[in-house]
Amino acid sequence: MGREGRMGVDITLLRRVDRYLDAAPRTSAEAVDVGALRAFVTSAPWPYYIRPRPDLDLTAASAVTAEEVRDAAGLLERVGQPVAFEWVTELVPSLADVLTAEGYRVRIHPLLVRELHGSTDDDSGHACVDGLHARRPQDPDVRGRLLRADDDVAVAMSLRVSDLGFSVRGTAVGEAGTAERDATQVESSLVDFVRDRIRTRRSVVAVADVAAASVVATGWHQPIDEETEVVGVATVPAFRRQGAGAAVVRTLLGDAARRGVTLALLSADDDAVARVYERVGFTRIGHTAAAEPPA
Repeated sequence: MGREGRMGVDITLLRRVDRYLDAAPRTSAEAVDVGALRAFVTSAPWPYYIRPRPDLDLTAASAVTAEEVRDAAGLLERVGQPVAFEWVTELVPSLADVLTAEGYRVRIHPLLVRELHGSTDDDSGHACVDGLHARRPQDPDVRGRLLRADDDVAVAMSLRVSDLGFSVRGTAVGEAGTAERDATQVESSLVDFVRDRIRTRRSVVAVADVAAASVVATGWHQPIDEETEVVGVATVPAFRRQGAGAAVVRTLLGDAARRGVTLALLSADDDAVARVYERVGFTRIGHTAAAEPPA
Protein backbone atom coordinates (compact mmCIF):
# COMPACT_ATOMS: atom_id res chain seq x y z
CA MET A 1 0.00 0.00 0.00
CA GLY A 2 1.35 3.42 -0.91
CA ARG A 3 1.44 6.68 0.96
CA GLU A 4 -2.28 7.31 0.48
CA GLY A 5 -4.45 4.45 1.70
CA ARG A 6 -8.18 4.02 1.99
CA MET A 7 -10.22 7.25 1.95
CA GLY A 8 -7.06 9.36 1.58
CA VAL A 9 -5.54 8.18 4.89
CA ASP A 10 -1.78 8.82 4.96
CA ILE A 11 -0.59 5.30 5.77
CA THR A 12 3.09 6.29 5.71
CA LEU A 13 2.50 8.93 8.38
CA LEU A 14 0.32 6.60 10.44
CA ARG A 15 3.04 3.95 10.38
CA ARG A 16 5.59 6.54 11.52
CA VAL A 17 3.31 7.39 14.44
CA ASP A 18 2.76 3.69 15.16
CA ARG A 19 6.49 2.99 15.33
CA TYR A 20 6.88 5.80 17.85
CA LEU A 21 3.99 4.44 19.94
CA ASP A 22 5.72 1.07 20.00
CA ALA A 23 9.04 2.62 21.06
CA ALA A 24 7.71 4.92 23.80
CA PRO A 25 6.73 2.27 26.41
CA ARG A 26 10.10 0.53 26.09
CA THR A 27 11.77 3.15 28.30
CA SER A 28 9.85 1.68 31.28
CA ALA A 29 8.56 -1.69 30.14
CA GLU A 30 9.56 -5.06 28.68
CA ALA A 31 8.01 -5.90 25.30
CA VAL A 32 6.71 -9.48 24.92
CA ASP A 33 5.30 -10.63 21.57
CA VAL A 34 2.15 -12.75 21.49
CA GLY A 35 1.39 -13.51 17.86
CA ALA A 36 0.32 -10.30 16.16
CA LEU A 37 0.20 -8.48 19.49
CA ARG A 38 2.87 -7.06 21.80
CA ALA A 39 2.36 -6.82 25.57
CA PHE A 40 4.31 -4.24 27.57
CA VAL A 41 5.13 -5.46 31.08
CA THR A 42 5.65 -2.34 33.12
CA SER A 43 8.49 -1.42 35.46
CA ALA A 44 6.95 2.03 36.05
CA PRO A 45 4.50 3.11 38.79
CA TRP A 46 1.76 2.99 36.14
CA PRO A 47 0.56 0.11 33.93
CA TYR A 48 1.15 -0.19 30.21
CA TYR A 49 -0.92 -2.10 27.67
CA ILE A 50 -1.06 -4.41 24.68
CA ARG A 51 -0.52 -3.06 21.14
CA PRO A 52 -0.49 -4.61 17.68
CA ARG A 53 3.04 -5.15 16.38
CA PRO A 54 4.10 -2.33 14.04
CA ASP A 55 6.39 -4.62 12.01
CA LEU A 56 3.39 -6.55 10.63
CA ASP A 57 0.71 -5.62 8.09
CA LEU A 58 -2.46 -6.09 10.13
CA THR A 59 -4.98 -4.46 7.79
CA ALA A 60 -6.66 -7.77 6.84
CA ALA A 61 -9.95 -8.73 8.48
CA SER A 62 -8.41 -11.78 10.20
CA ALA A 63 -5.12 -10.10 11.17
CA VAL A 64 -5.64 -10.45 14.94
CA THR A 65 -7.45 -13.42 16.43
CA ALA A 66 -9.51 -13.76 19.58
CA GLU A 67 -7.02 -16.38 20.79
CA GLU A 68 -4.17 -13.87 20.51
CA VAL A 69 -6.24 -11.33 22.44
CA ARG A 70 -6.87 -13.85 25.23
CA ASP A 71 -3.24 -15.00 25.33
CA ALA A 72 -1.88 -11.43 25.53
CA ALA A 73 -4.40 -10.49 28.20
CA GLY A 74 -3.46 -13.59 30.17
CA LEU A 75 0.20 -12.60 30.09
CA LEU A 76 -0.53 -9.25 31.74
CA GLU A 77 -2.89 -10.85 34.24
CA ARG A 78 -0.21 -13.33 35.32
CA VAL A 79 2.17 -10.49 36.22
CA GLY A 80 -0.57 -8.62 38.08
CA GLN A 81 -0.96 -5.84 35.53
CA PRO A 82 -4.37 -4.44 34.47
CA VAL A 83 -5.37 -5.48 30.96
CA ALA A 84 -5.77 -2.76 28.33
CA PHE A 85 -5.29 -2.46 24.58
CA GLU A 86 -4.24 0.58 22.52
CA TRP A 87 -3.80 0.89 18.75
CA VAL A 88 -4.10 3.06 15.63
CA THR A 89 -7.49 2.06 14.24
CA GLU A 90 -6.72 2.61 10.54
CA LEU A 91 -3.76 0.21 10.75
CA VAL A 92 -5.66 -2.60 12.47
CA PRO A 93 -9.29 -2.02 11.46
CA SER A 94 -10.58 -5.42 12.65
CA LEU A 95 -9.28 -5.24 16.21
CA ALA A 96 -12.20 -3.23 17.58
CA ASP A 97 -14.66 -5.90 16.43
CA VAL A 98 -12.56 -8.71 17.89
CA LEU A 99 -12.28 -6.98 21.26
CA THR A 100 -15.95 -6.04 21.32
CA ALA A 101 -16.87 -9.69 20.69
CA GLU A 102 -14.62 -10.61 23.62
CA GLY A 103 -16.55 -8.23 25.88
CA TYR A 104 -14.15 -5.28 25.92
CA ARG A 105 -15.27 -1.66 26.02
CA VAL A 106 -13.72 0.15 23.04
CA ARG A 107 -13.25 3.94 22.88
CA ILE A 108 -12.14 5.81 19.76
CA HIS A 109 -10.08 9.02 19.98
CA PRO A 110 -8.94 11.58 17.40
CA LEU A 111 -5.25 11.24 16.47
CA LEU A 112 -3.50 14.52 15.61
CA VAL A 113 0.00 15.57 14.57
CA ARG A 114 1.93 18.78 14.15
CA GLU A 115 5.10 19.23 12.15
CA LEU A 116 7.88 21.22 13.83
CA HIS A 117 10.35 23.25 11.83
CA GLY A 118 12.37 25.17 14.38
CA SER A 119 12.18 27.26 17.50
CA THR A 120 13.09 30.72 18.72
CA ASP A 121 12.34 32.71 21.85
CA ASP A 122 10.12 35.77 21.81
CA ASP A 123 10.86 38.94 23.72
CA SER A 124 9.12 37.61 26.84
CA GLY A 125 11.19 34.44 26.94
CA HIS A 126 8.41 32.13 25.75
CA ALA A 127 9.41 29.26 23.51
CA CYS A 128 7.97 29.73 20.01
CA VAL A 129 7.22 27.29 17.21
CA ASP A 130 5.95 28.37 13.80
CA GLY A 131 4.05 31.41 15.02
CA LEU A 132 2.64 29.95 18.22
CA HIS A 133 4.21 32.91 20.04
CA ALA A 134 1.37 35.02 18.65
CA ARG A 135 -1.18 33.11 20.71
CA ARG A 136 -1.11 34.75 24.11
CA PRO A 137 -2.90 33.42 27.19
CA GLN A 138 -6.12 35.22 28.00
CA ASP A 139 -4.67 35.91 31.46
CA PRO A 140 -1.37 37.84 31.10
CA ASP A 141 -0.19 36.32 34.40
CA VAL A 142 -0.21 32.79 32.88
CA ARG A 143 3.28 31.61 32.01
CA GLY A 144 4.59 28.22 30.91
CA ARG A 145 7.91 26.76 32.08
CA LEU A 146 9.81 23.48 32.03
CA LEU A 147 10.45 21.62 35.26
CA ARG A 148 13.89 20.63 36.48
CA ALA A 149 14.57 17.23 38.04
CA ASP A 150 15.61 18.90 41.31
CA ASP A 151 12.35 20.86 41.61
CA ASP A 152 10.56 18.21 43.67
CA VAL A 153 7.90 20.62 44.96
CA ALA A 154 6.83 21.64 41.45
CA VAL A 155 6.94 18.04 40.21
CA ALA A 156 4.61 16.99 43.03
CA MET A 157 2.35 19.95 42.28
CA SER A 158 2.20 19.01 38.59
CA LEU A 159 1.12 15.46 39.52
CA ARG A 160 -1.63 16.85 41.75
CA VAL A 161 -2.85 19.05 38.89
CA SER A 162 -2.84 16.04 36.57
CA ASP A 163 -4.86 13.88 38.96
CA LEU A 164 -7.41 16.63 39.56
CA GLY A 165 -7.67 17.66 35.92
CA PHE A 166 -8.30 14.13 34.67
CA SER A 167 -10.81 13.43 37.44
CA VAL A 168 -13.01 16.19 35.91
CA ARG A 169 -12.76 15.43 32.20
CA GLY A 170 -13.57 17.77 29.35
CA THR A 171 -12.79 21.39 28.62
CA ALA A 172 -15.52 23.14 30.61
CA VAL A 173 -14.67 25.40 33.54
CA GLY A 174 -15.40 23.63 36.83
CA GLU A 175 -15.61 24.43 40.51
CA ALA A 176 -12.55 22.47 41.68
CA GLY A 177 -9.67 24.84 42.30
CA THR A 178 -6.46 25.20 44.28
CA ALA A 179 -7.93 23.78 47.51
CA GLU A 180 -8.86 20.54 45.75
CA ARG A 181 -5.48 20.48 44.00
CA ASP A 182 -3.61 20.85 47.27
CA ALA A 183 -5.72 18.15 48.94
CA THR A 184 -4.80 15.58 46.27
CA GLN A 185 -2.38 12.96 47.58
CA VAL A 186 0.70 12.02 45.56
CA GLU A 187 3.04 9.19 46.51
CA SER A 188 6.62 10.29 47.10
CA SER A 189 7.83 7.27 45.10
CA LEU A 190 5.93 8.58 42.06
CA VAL A 191 7.49 12.02 42.48
CA ASP A 192 10.94 10.41 42.62
CA PHE A 193 10.21 8.32 39.51
CA VAL A 194 9.10 11.34 37.49
CA ARG A 195 12.12 13.34 38.66
CA ASP A 196 14.35 10.51 37.42
CA ARG A 197 12.63 10.52 34.03
CA ILE A 198 13.25 14.27 33.76
CA ARG A 199 16.87 13.85 34.82
CA THR A 200 17.49 11.10 32.24
CA ARG A 201 15.65 13.11 29.54
CA ARG A 202 13.11 10.33 28.94
CA SER A 203 10.30 12.77 29.74
CA VAL A 204 9.91 16.53 29.66
CA VAL A 205 7.36 18.09 32.02
CA ALA A 206 5.97 21.61 31.64
CA VAL A 207 3.63 23.59 33.85
CA ALA A 208 1.74 26.85 33.61
CA ASP A 209 1.74 29.15 36.61
CA VAL A 210 -0.69 31.84 37.65
CA ALA A 211 0.81 34.36 40.05
CA ALA A 212 -1.88 33.99 42.70
CA ALA A 213 -2.28 30.22 42.41
CA SER A 214 1.07 28.72 41.36
CA VAL A 215 0.79 25.65 39.09
CA VAL A 216 -2.61 25.36 37.39
CA ALA A 217 -1.81 23.28 34.29
CA THR A 218 0.70 20.63 33.29
CA GLY A 219 1.70 18.31 30.47
CA TRP A 220 4.51 16.08 29.20
CA HIS A 221 6.27 15.23 26.02
CA GLN A 222 8.44 12.16 25.50
CA PRO A 223 10.98 12.62 22.68
CA ILE A 224 12.47 9.67 20.82
CA ASP A 225 14.68 10.65 17.89
CA GLU A 226 12.61 12.99 15.66
CA GLU A 227 9.17 12.21 17.14
CA THR A 228 7.49 13.03 20.41
CA GLU A 229 4.05 12.60 21.95
CA VAL A 230 2.32 15.33 23.94
CA VAL A 231 0.58 13.57 26.82
CA GLY A 232 -1.10 14.28 30.12
CA VAL A 233 -2.12 17.89 29.42
CA ALA A 234 -4.44 18.83 32.28
CA THR A 235 -5.70 22.04 33.86
CA VAL A 236 -7.24 22.69 37.27
CA PRO A 237 -10.97 22.94 36.35
CA ALA A 238 -11.45 26.41 37.87
CA PHE A 239 -8.62 27.78 35.67
CA ARG A 240 -9.71 26.35 32.34
CA ARG A 241 -10.19 28.59 29.28
CA GLN A 242 -7.61 31.10 30.50
CA GLY A 243 -4.79 29.93 28.23
CA ALA A 244 -2.96 27.79 30.79
CA GLY A 245 -3.21 24.57 28.78
CA ALA A 246 -2.10 26.37 25.62
CA ALA A 247 0.89 27.80 27.49
CA VAL A 248 1.89 24.27 28.50
CA VAL A 249 1.58 22.98 24.92
CA ARG A 250 3.54 25.95 23.54
CA THR A 251 6.31 25.32 26.06
CA LEU A 252 6.46 21.59 25.25
CA LEU A 253 6.56 22.16 21.49
CA GLY A 254 9.26 24.78 21.83
CA ASP A 255 11.39 22.36 23.82
CA ALA A 256 10.73 19.56 21.32
CA ALA A 257 11.80 21.72 18.39
CA ARG A 258 15.01 22.72 20.17
CA ARG A 259 15.78 19.01 20.61
CA GLY A 260 15.46 18.41 16.86
CA VAL A 261 12.01 16.81 16.96
CA THR A 262 10.17 17.24 13.64
CA LEU A 263 6.81 15.61 14.45
CA ALA A 264 4.62 15.94 17.55
CA LEU A 265 1.60 13.70 17.98
CA LEU A 266 -1.21 13.35 20.46
CA SER A 267 -4.42 11.48 21.05
CA ALA A 268 -7.31 13.72 22.09
CA ASP A 269 -10.01 12.54 24.47
CA ASP A 270 -12.83 13.59 22.16
CA ASP A 271 -13.75 15.97 19.34
CA ALA A 272 -14.05 18.98 21.66
CA VAL A 273 -10.52 18.47 22.94
CA ALA A 274 -9.28 17.84 19.40
CA ARG A 275 -10.64 21.22 18.30
CA VAL A 276 -8.57 22.90 21.04
CA TYR A 277 -5.41 21.34 19.61
CA GLU A 278 -6.40 22.20 16.06
CA ARG A 279 -6.40 25.86 17.09
CA VAL A 280 -2.67 25.56 17.90
CA GLY A 281 -1.73 23.92 14.63
CA PHE A 282 -2.41 20.20 15.08
CA THR A 283 -4.10 18.29 12.25
CA ARG A 284 -6.23 15.15 12.47
CA ILE A 285 -4.75 12.20 10.61
CA GLY A 286 -6.77 9.28 11.96
CA HIS A 287 -7.84 7.68 15.20
CA THR A 288 -6.44 5.76 18.12
CA ALA A 289 -8.47 3.28 20.12
CA ALA A 290 -8.31 2.04 23.69
CA ALA A 291 -10.06 -0.99 25.12
CA GLU A 292 -10.51 -2.38 28.61
CA PRO A 293 -12.35 -5.47 29.81
CA PRO A 294 -15.71 -5.06 31.55
CA ALA A 295 -15.51 -3.91 35.16
